[in-house]
Amino acid sequence: DGYNQSFVHQLTFKQWDESANQLAHYIQTNFDVGPESIVAVWSEMNSVSLIMAFGILKAGGAYLPINSEDPEQRV
Repeated sequence: DGYNQSFVHQLTFKQWDESANQLAHYIQTNFDVGPESIVAVWSEMNSVSLIMAFGILKAGGAYLPINSEDPEQRV
């Protein structure tokens, strides 16, 4: 939420890592994500998806990408 593609492309590694850490903390605190949690994410694959994936992994969860462009039968 609040990220756009041009902003994400301009992030330094430190900023990118901090964003993933913030997401990890948020989902641990608000959604109890941790070991043995599977977090499905329905989105297009882009640089924001990478922050989401690493945030989920840093929280201890497993990232399950669901491509929003896939046909409904595959989802």
